[in-house]
Amino acid sequence: MAKILMTLINLSIVFLLAAPVQSANLYVTSPSTGVAIHGFDPVAYFDKNAAVMGVEGIEAEWSNTYWKFENVANKERFLDSPQIYVPQFNGYGAYSVAIGRLSEGNPHIWAIYNNRLLLFHSLEARKAWVENPVKYQNLGEQKWKDLRATLPRYE
Repeated sequence: MAKILMTLINLSIVFLLAAPVQSANLYVTSPSTGVAIHGFDPVAYFDKNAAVMGVEGIEAEWSNTYWKFENVANKERFLDSPQIYVPQFNGYGAYSVAIGRLSEGNPHIWAIYNNRLLLFHSLEARKAWVENPVKYQNLGEQKWKDLRATLPRYE
């Protein structure tokens, strides 16, 4: 009995250590709907080179977040490889992240860089980022680690 109890305690400790509080999966969502990218289809940015609103009823849950899609094919492609389509920096403005701040990305102001979707808070921020994408991408990747840790945590 004691051996079983010790095994259960050890398994509990392993489970607690292996299940960190989720903060890295918190994506920017619409305050009114709770849908990522304010309901825009993340796959359409790549396929149509446009911000296309997702359709009601064509949705998927991934990483504790709801995503909308223009069609079922886009939904399936997303679910097959979500890391390709989700916005980098969880939907926060790429330029803002690069300068050490968090501001919500606007789904109408975007760019694809190194096969990643980037959202920007404003046209001015996008313009500044596009003038030196290598610099701001590197800065963003460095600063994102610390900024991500400041996001609300969900258990």
